[in-house]
Order: sequence, then C-alpha cells, then structure tokens
Amino acid sequence: MLPSLNWRPASLLTITLACGFVTSSRANPIAHSSHNIIESVPDLPNLDEWIADEADIALDALLENIHPPDTLPGVVVASPSRKDPDYFYHWTRDAALVLSVAQMVYEHGVDNGGAKDTMLENILWNYARFEQHLQTVPNPSSNIAEPKWNVDGTAYTLPWGRPQNDGPALRAQTLTLFAQSHLRKHQNTSLITSLLYDSRFPSSSLIKNNLEFTSHNWQEDTVDLWEEIRGTHFYTLMVQHSSLVHGSRFAEEMGDIGAARWYAAQSRKIASKLEEHWSPEHRILQSTLSRTGGIGYKSSNLDVSILLASLHTDPPSLFDHPRHPFMPHPHFLHTPYPPWSDEVLSTAMKLDHVMSSLYPINNITNVNDLPIANAIGRYPEDRYDGIGTSSLGNPWFLTTLAYAEVLYRTAVEWSHQNWIPVTDVTLDLLKWIGAFHPNSTNPHSHTAEIGKYAISRVPVRRAHSPVLFDWIIKHLGKKADAYFRRVQLHALGRESGKMAEQINRVDGKMQGARSLTWSHAAFVTAVVARDKFLGSLEGEVGEGMGRYTLGDQRRFASLKLQLLKKR
Repeated sequence: MLPSLNWRPASLLTITLACGFVTSSRANPIAHSSHNIIESVPDLPNLDEWIADEADIALDALLENIHPPDTLPGVVVASPSRKDPDYFYHWTRDAALVLSVAQMVYEHGVDNGGAKDTMLENILWNYARFEQHLQTVPNPSSNIAEPKWNVDGTAYTLPWGRPQNDGPALRAQTLTLFAQSHLRKHQNTSLITSLLYDSRFPSSSLIKNNLEFTSHNWQEDTVDLWEEIRGTHFYTLMVQHSSLVHGSRFAEEMGDIGAARWYAAQSRKIASKLEEHWSPEHRILQSTLSRTGGIGYKSSNLDVSILLASLHTDPPSLFDHPRHPFMPHPHFLHTPYPPWSDEVLSTAMKLDHVMSSLYPINNITNVNDLPIANAIGRYPEDRYDGIGTSSLGNPWFLTTLAYAEVLYRTAVEWSHQNWIPVTDVTLDLLKWIGAFHPNSTNPHSHTAEIGKYAISRVPVRRAHSPVLFDWIIKHLGKKADAYFRRVQLHALGRESGKMAEQINRVDGKMQGARSLTWSHAAFVTAVVARDKFLGSLEGEVGEGMGRYTLGDQRRFASLKLQLLKKR
C-alpha cells in the first residue's frame, strides 16, 4: 500500500520516492522549444485525401510496433524509442488498446480467410500467449495488474505507479472480443478452452483469470491510467464494468452460468458506483475520488480520461453488422456513459473551454477558411511535457483525436435512432459546434434559432423535421472534422506522418516519444468513426460535408488496402 500523503507543496522527487510513482514516467529530455507560436501556418491539403494517406501511415506504424526486432512474439512496444525517452516496453493497457484495433479489422476480415487474415489472427494469438506467460512471472505488484513489462518477458522491477487495475479488465475485454470473432469464424472451441477460457475455478486460462481478478478487486484503490494518482478512478471503473458485461455474456456462451451471473452482478454494482463521479455542481464527471496517493497539484478533477473511458468501453466496428445473439446491442449494454451521453458531452465541453486558452497554439482557429478546433491535453494542471514535470504539459494527439471520435459517434447514434434529445447539455452542445444562428443570444430559452430554424424543448425527429435534423448532424461532423484538421496541422510533413505522443504547446511541433503506438491506434478508431458518420449521411458528403459519397463497400478501404500490402 502507498503511504498516505499530506498534500502540500513538495518536490516531485519527494512524492516519487514516497509513493513509488515516477511522475515523469515517459519523459523526453529533448530540449524544450522556446520559439514563438507557429509563425506561418501552411495551407492544408484536402482533409479526406490526407486522412486516407495518414490512415495507411498510422496502421503501418501500429503494426511495426507489434513484435519489433529484439522482442518476443506478442509484445507491443509503446514506442520504438529506446532512449530519450525509453518507451521500449510492453504496457498492459496500451497493448490491449492497440490489439483491440487489430481485433476490429480481424473481425471483419481482409482477404476472406487468406494470408492477411491469418497474419492478424497470428498477431492476436501471439499476444494472448505472451500475456498468458506474463501471468506466471513474479512481479512487484504480486498480481496480474502489473502495468509494465520488459520486452523479453521479464518483470520491470524499478519504482512505478502500481498496480493499475484497468490492465486486467482491458486485457480481458480485447481477448473476449477476439474469442467471439474466432468462434464465429471457425466454430472450434478447442483453442479457446485451452488458452482463453476453460470455465474452471480457480482458473489459469487468460480471460477467465482476468475476469476473476476484476470481479473480486474492482473496489480496491489503484493507480490511474496516467500513472500519477492512486484512488478510485472513473476510467478504471468504466473498463472494469465493460469487461465484466462482455465477460458475463461470453461465460454464458461457454456454459459457465455461475460465473456469468457473478460477473453480471458485479458489473451492476460498478455501474452504481460510477454514478458517484457525477458532479451536479460542476456538471462534469470527476476523474478520481478518494485519493490515497500520488501527485497533489491536480485539483480540477477535469480530465480527458472521461472521454477515453466512454470510447474504450464502446469498442469500434468497421461496419454495422448483425451482433452475436449474446451481444444484443453494442452500446448501452456495455457502457453506462456512452460518448453521446449528457454527462460525457458536458465534461468534454468544459475541458475544451479550459484548453482553448491554455495552449498558445490554440490561437490558430482556421486554415484555408476552414475551422481548426482546440488541441487537447490530458487535464488542465498537467506538468508532464514529454521532458519532465517541472514545466507545463502539452496537448496530445490521442486526446485531441478522442474529441473527434466522440462527436462522430454522437452523430452516428443520433442518426441511427432518428431523433435528437433536447436538454440543457444538447443546447450547449449545439452552440459549441456552431449550429446556432449568430443572433440567437439565449440558447436556453424555450425556443432558439438553429440556422434558419427554431428548436423547442422537444426531441428533434428526422421524420418531422428532416432539414433541421440533418443540419444538426452535419454540424457535429464539421466540429469533429475541425479536431482532425488540428491533428493534420501538427502531423503533416513531420516525422513522415508518424505521430508522437505530444504537440508542443507553443511551436506546434511534435514532442515526447516518437511514433507512439497509442496515437496511431487512436487515429485508426477515429477514422473508423468518421467513416461510419459519412456513411450515415444522406446525400453527398466530404470536405466541408458536401463533396462525395462513401458507399458501404468503400468504408475504410484504406485500412484493408494497407493490410493487403503487408508481408
């Protein structure tokens, strides 16, 4: 257990030594730029064309970081950088999130069971076998929630923020989805029961072992996903809830009825616990409650991890398709707070507002007469700048992409249900995305102008108000595209398009670990969300929502083409 801390101004070294935290955990000692904000903003290529090209780069970089040279099969390195900074390790969380992208593509197939599908399946099985090996390795956490491993399969034994209980949950979720896909493709349970789920108790099979750990330990305090604070975290509870809901359905499929009921019961308890994170006063979901250790300067409890939690518990899919019988609906079944929930959207708007004035690069608000959204960091008080924690934090690529994905998914959900709820949060959202008429000064009045139209406090239904409905949906897409354009501005022409961890807050250059695997995974899932958004629109869409149509058969073709070019 971490010793309790008296929160007072203290050196970060003192906090690190007292708690076992390395607050500059993924530091980059590259000299910090003191240059002024970008002096000349370049013209940006067509967004649709750039996204197609960058998707190839992102997937290529992602696959390069899976089992690179000098690593065991199944290893996913956080970055190829081995010094300045050294990110050449296998993080449990990062690996599970990255492999969920591989699982997403595997689920839908690339070449109808040919060499490329086999390649993806082998990647996933190698990951499972490596994770199974790690379950047997003694480590400083003394359990399967150890967050970080050496690439030779040995334990990382230096001081760190441990344990991190989101890891077993994410591991179980990714492998459960893979097991379901594998069973649908092969109708063969022998590999699943031998390695992933054997219905025994106690069990050494990978999914079962991680579900048992999660279901029995979710009430324990733990270190957060940023490896800085110990307590009860919204992100951790969300992924634990999702993992147990997926696990309950899968256990039922495997005939493990007692376990299915236990996992379902624990997931309901977690859902109830999550409600405590909502602050009616501040209208945000608070990232951490009941702190017991870690950094003392994070006071706002406003954190982009709320958005990440909503995204990571609603796994993306390349196409809409019939769900397996024990997965009747992909959204509300698995997450109490989906991306389009009032609570997540309210938190997102609050954080974006703070970020707008926090980083000088956010003074750039348009290029080519097209809007550029704010670059987004982890949380307002962040001091980790990719070098250390004695300065000020930066925006990150993956956190900025999270905003785009949340907005695309919101638009897709509202399109699918054919109505838009009208709440205080919705009205704030419509003002935020620029859908209100400029002369509408009071969005919370009984009626307010949206474009040329009036909106009242009743749901906007496509059947009744098709033009107004489409106006709102397209403005969600335009706002989401503005976040993609922000990423484009800072990735274009730098490091061959391979995204680093951070964006320098002043000069806009890449900073921190190079070619961060999680950055590329976030880009892929955001593009999947964008593609589904474009496919949901009626009529022609594209740059500015008015150029060309992407049909179902062309959806995310660049990912498939990239895989077809692979070895």
